[in-house]
Amino acid sequence: MLTMFRTRAVRPLIGLDIGVTGIRAAQVVRGDRGWRVREATLFPRASATGASAATSLTEGVRGCLRDGRFRGRGIAAGLNAPEVEFQALELPEDELVGSAEAIEGVVRGEITRGAHDPGEETEIRFWRLPKSSAHAPHVLGVAARREAVVESVEACRLAGWECVRVDAAALALARAGRVLLPAEEEEVWGVLDVSVRETRLVLCVGDTPLLVRAVGSGGEDWTKRITERLGVSEETAEIHKCEHGIPSITREPRGERTPRPVRGVDSLVLGALRPDLTAIASEIKRSYEYALGCHPRGHASTLIVAGGGAQTRHLPEFFGQLLGIPVTTPSALLKEPACRLTYEATAHPLEVILLAVGLSIPGETPT
Repeated sequence: MLTMFRTRAVRPLIGLDIGVTGIRAAQVVRGDRGWRVREATLFPRASATGASAATSLTEGVRGCLRDGRFRGRGIAAGLNAPEVEFQALELPEDELVGSAEAIEGVVRGEITRGAHDPGEETEIRFWRLPKSSAHAPHVLGVAARREAVVESVEACRLAGWECVRVDAAALALARAGRVLLPAEEEEVWGVLDVSVRETRLVLCVGDTPLLVRAVGSGGEDWTKRITERLGVSEETAEIHKCEHGIPSITREPRGERTPRPVRGVDSLVLGALRPDLTAIASEIKRSYEYALGCHPRGHASTLIVAGGGAQTRHLPEFFGQLLGIPVTTPSALLKEPACRLTYEATAHPLEVILLAVGLSIPGETPT
């Protein structure tokens, strides 16, 4: 949590997810199952550049928050790549003792050396990773561009709200995932965020984010692939992704899972997307292997698919077949007994607003 700006919050904060094509907001309150989403809104965002970009952002934030019945005016905003970078660090044991300030100085030096632009002003936080019997990183550090943090705070202020907290999106997704599906201490699980520009993986061990990385293309590229393969407009391609998707998985008599042999639109969509989806699955598999190598006593568990691309029909089944682990969506997890989240809104799928929900859920602040 990158808490550059903090005030005392009386009411639950409103999670604000500022995306490329839309701004999403959600507010959670304590409920019978743990947390309940009391309000969620989505406001389309037009592309803008230069001086008009700030005005467009402020208008989008104002429109998104104005459309909802939110309580209070405190905002928890999220930052995503490229504004935020994560680095797993292996540090000598003698550098991990002492005051938090001393450790932060060491972490700051390591992150600055590995940053894309070492001269850029950044906000840096970190948290310790679970101890392991294997050779593994000790710390996961996060660096956020200070300019991006200030931009989020200012957009909320100009819209008439107060940005109380600026959070890394990956941490918010991990919090939302823990609420949807509580994890055991040695369980390796993840959230796959299929956004417009890219697909990002947040991999955790127990309650702790262990790895955050881009694993492939996003929904924008998928739409282009379908447009080119089927010779249709982008609007029609979006409909095909959501309504037809890719072929479903059926069980053969011997228990083997195979794609059903169809020659409809879904098979054409799969033909267009197969290289991208296969490449993403390969990167996810490598990431799980890395996490299990760091924590040999752990076991691979559920992958939660979120973001706009999660609405591609039968996508979790496809990834599940390739990865050999349970793959599901936030909406499906709402029905599970262990789920600690209640979401009754029907206007916006939980997959799309999950980041905003995670931003509204209170969480621990990394050092």
